[in-house]
Amino acid sequence: MKHGLNFVLLSLLLWTAVALSGVAQSSAQSTPDVFNSTLKDYRIWIDPVLSISWTIPRGLYARAEQEEQWRKRVSQNAQAVNTFTAELQRRDAEDRSRGILLRGDNADPQTLGLADNSAASPRFKMPNIFTPPAVAQTFMILARPLPAQDRPINDLLQEETAKMRAQDTSLKLDFGAEPETFGGIQFVHADWKRHDRARDEEAYFRSYLASRNGYELIFTFRADSKKALEMISKSMQSISPAEDAAAK
Repeated sequence: MKHGLNFVLLSLLLWTAVALSGVAQSSAQSTPDVFNSTLKDYRIWIDPVLSISWTIPRGLYARAEQEEQWRKRVSQNAQAVNTFTAELQRRDAEDRSRGILLRGDNADPQTLGLADNSAASPRFKMPNIFTPPAVAQTFMILARPLPAQDRPINDLLQEETAKMRAQDTSLKLDFGAEPETFGGIQFVHADWKRHDRARDEEAYFRSYLASRNGYELIFTFRADSKKALEMISKSMQSISPAEDAAAK
């Protein structure tokens, strides 16, 4: 379900909507250069504009890797290739308009889209080429230019909390007691919980926010338990300056 939420500066509304894959398109255009990131071996994300790298945690996969596997499977069907390419371009443009730099989940690219995970039945589900699976874990990285870079992040968080609670009075937010530093970058974070309708169970969320090279930078993780959320959130410890990752 789409949520008509405005894409505003460091908005907690943005965290929730993005984590549920339903944010509204931003009225402001993100600077294209920030999207010139790379994904080394489909594991290490490097963004030179933000001067940052991050390693995707084990068991999660970038959407780019999933799409590459789909591309290989449809390569023998010209009509499927055309449909795939057009839809892929549409989705990439939509992500860019929302400031989404990278996203992924725990759907294994090797089995995603197969009617059966066994080698005995490698039939490809052509009609469901872009139907998202009911995944248990997701991640998303967003960035948007900051019009004012001198305001403390904590002040902005408090300002936006009221807006989020106005949208959902039952929502409970737990803020980290102190900022955390990863790779020399200071982040603040918040946790919350929502009911996942696709899986009919509780979903746990955590977002980390930072100001980086003139951008607000947001990492959002979702999991089906607090323990799983803690595990994938530990990937923040892999953050380092981009030049360090490029040298590896």
